[in-house]
Order: sequence, then C-alpha cells, then structure tokens
Amino acid sequence: MQEVHLQTILDITRGFLLNDPKISKILSVSTNYADVKRGDLFIAINSSCIDEAVKRGAYAIIFDKATQISDMEIAWIKVDNIHDCMQRLLRFFLIQYSIPIFYISLIKFDILDLITNKKEVLTLNSLNIATYFKQIIEKQFKLICSNDKALLNSIYPLHQNFKQIIESVNFIKEGIFNCSYDFLNRHFLDLDISPMFVKDLNEILQFLDSNNIDYNLTNLKNLSHFSPIFITKDFKQREFGQTHTVLIFEEDIELFLEEMDFLNQKASWSKRLFFHHAFKHEGIINYSSKEHLNLLLRELNFNYALIFGNRDLIEFKQEYNNYSLF
Repeated sequence: MQEVHLQTILDITRGFLLNDPKISKILSVSTNYADVKRGDLFIAINSSCIDEAVKRGAYAIIFDKATQISDMEIAWIKVDNIHDCMQRLLRFFLIQYSIPIFYISLIKFDILDLITNKKEVLTLNSLNIATYFKQIIEKQFKLICSNDKALLNSIYPLHQNFKQIIESVNFIKEGIFNCSYDFLNRHFLDLDISPMFVKDLNEILQFLDSNNIDYNLTNLKNLSHFSPIFITKDFKQREFGQTHTVLIFEEDIELFLEEMDFLNQKASWSKRLFFHHAFKHEGIINYSSKEHLNLLLRELNFNYALIFGNRDLIEFKQEYNNYSLF
C-alpha cells in the first residue's frame, strides 16, 4: 500500500490524537503485533500487545481502551470502537482498489472456502476480518467474497451480487450424498457433494475458471451442510455407506428446508424423519431437549434423520477394544 498521512487516518477513523508525534505518515497497517514492521499503524484489538508493537517499530497505535502512552514520538489515537474503526479503514482502502468483491450465498461461501487457496481468494466474515486485514490492504487477494451482507455494506457498498449463468448438468451417477457428472467439457467423478449443491458448485467453478483461479475439489468431503453420519441401530458410527441408517446435520434453516424437499423427492422409497427443536412446519418433529431428541431417534425407525443442528446433539455409543494377555 502507499503511505498515508496521519491526518487522513484521523479523518477516516474519527479518532482523537492524544499527543504531538514526530511522525506524519504511516506505511502500512497491522492488527497482529507479530506482523508489525517499522512505519506501521498498529490496531490494538488486544491492548496487551501494544508494547511489543512499539518495540517492533510501529509509527502509530489505535486503541479503544485506557492505555498508557509509552513513546511520545509515535502517534497515539483513541477511537470509540476498534471494530468500527477497522471497517472504516477497510472501506477507505477497498474503494481505491480494483479487487472484485462479491456477496454470495452461504452454501457458495462454504464451498469456495473449501476448494480455493487462501493466498488467492478470501472468504471474508466478521470473525476473520482482523486476521486478514493486512493482506487485504496490501492487495494480496485476487477475489474477496462474503455471505455477510451487513459487513459488505459497511466496508464496500459497491460490491457485486454473485451470479453465473451455467449450462445444464449431465449426471453420470447421482446419489444422495455424492455424484459424478459432465460439466465444462470435463468429467467430475465421485465428488463428495450432494447433487442438490451441484448447481452452486458449478457456478463457483465456472467463475474461478474464467478468472484463472486454481481450486482443489478434494476438500468437498469436509462440507458441513447436509453432512451424513452412518450408524448402526445401537448408534455406533460406521464408515460411509456401510449401513442403511443415516443421521444428517444442518445448521442453516433455509438449507434445512431445502434438504427436506430434496430427501422427499430423491429418497421417497425411504423412511425419513425431520427434527427441529422449535420450528413449526409440516413433517417436522419438535423435541424439547437433547435427551428428548436422542430418545426419539432410538425409539423411531428411519433410514434418514435430518436434524437441525450439529453432531454434538447426538449421544453416540462408544466402542472399546478389549485386550487380553491370553
């Protein structure tokens, strides 16, 4: 990034300069003291790191809690809220750059996060904005995407909505949790992703190809949505496909309802159960507690049980190896 005048930083952050420093410009911005270089502005998310940032050569410190000024030659800037300050700074830098920034759906966001390299594509949310702050302002990414509309509106109101027009898919094999198909004159074989998400995946792939961004599909098996666990009748876990009883987990209500429809269409032959702790909807079984859910699952017969939540709700039976000296 180009050097920025101290007064510009004060105007952007709406901060108060608490001393009369000798410095008048900053060279870069860091949120991690370990990344601080001489000339940096250090944003003190954790005030205990300020002394180390000063030792490493920070020219300015931004903070929002009571802090002792230890070096009068550098700038000490007090702001009302450190996170609001970060968003204002990001907005300032991003408006000057030409990095494509997109709003995408949750499922596309999670697919993109799994298959792309963090050195090229940033999947941004409010939890990792501090982690990647320095890389963003130093233009280290080819593409930035987020499923947080409010965050994008605050840091870059001119973002685009992600939309790709794609060709139809010719499925070679279509299971409930995996598939093979032809797309973009290529064969995609035995992908660990449900056919219900293939359109989202293909929109991502087409976009990445058109922008010369590399990807790796092996991590699709770690997609948290519509995530199956195969179990025995006494709730011992088994490898994929080894039983006819499956627990499926989903933590997003919109996807949960889509997955209900998908199972009803694609597995109409099966016994299907749908569980949510509170949401009232035709076909959904409500439960009052984790214990109640586990009791229902053990009492009812099913092939597929779609559960709103994660696997921590389930009390799986542990298996122990009995060793003997004889």
